[in-house]
Amino acid sequence: MCYSLGQCLRKRFSINNSNNVINNDDDGEKNLVKLNVYGIPMINMMINFAGLGIYHTGVEVYDREWAYGGYPLPISSIFRMNRPKDLASLSRISGHLQFEETILIGHTHYTLNEIEQIITKMGEKDYIGTKYHLLHRNCNTFSNELCLSLCNKPIPSYLNRLAMIIAKFPYITQMIPEEYFTPIALEKNFLRNTANMIMDTDNVSDLMMKKMYSI
Repeated sequence: MCYSLGQCLRKRFSINNSNNVINNDDDGEKNLVKLNVYGIPMINMMINFAGLGIYHTGVEVYDREWAYGGYPLPISSIFRMNRPKDLASLSRISGHLQFEETILIGHTHYTLNEIEQIITKMGEKDYIGTKYHLLHRNCNTFSNELCLSLCNKPIPSYLNRLAMIIAKFPYITQMIPEEYFTPIALEKNFLRNTANMIMDTDNVSDLMMKKMYSI
């Protein structure tokens, strides 16, 4: 049953309609590949009617959850949460995220050790911190690739639909500050603003000193 138009649209247009939302995690099957979905309610409630939303996802298997986020260094930016669905582990991504649902993607024949090796290789090549991009290589991109690797099934399409739509219209991305898209641009903007603040502080100090000596 759909409780809102947004929920109906997400189910209608999802490429993975066979996925089941898990209501009870105590299933006893450790090799289940599950997708934990987090959203920003204040924003999603305004755009869910169009089948869109802003989501973060993490892949849970063997009682461990992995996700990907931006970092301004050329090292793996895949991280394992302290425990599945732990919002505190996501605080560096956003303090506004709320857990929404767990979706069963499938089963994997890989062992935990093999999965960790797969994730390590992903972090060495494609999912390093400096390669993060909000539209082209984000947490949902990682979750989708990992799910395909583990059980050959993708994540529901609605989770990354907003990013895909925005990416198709360059004139929209040109209107958005670059620091919203990549961690490197964000760091440069932070350093630039910090330098300006220091310069402003020095200027104020100089003016105060001149005023003191002019008395």
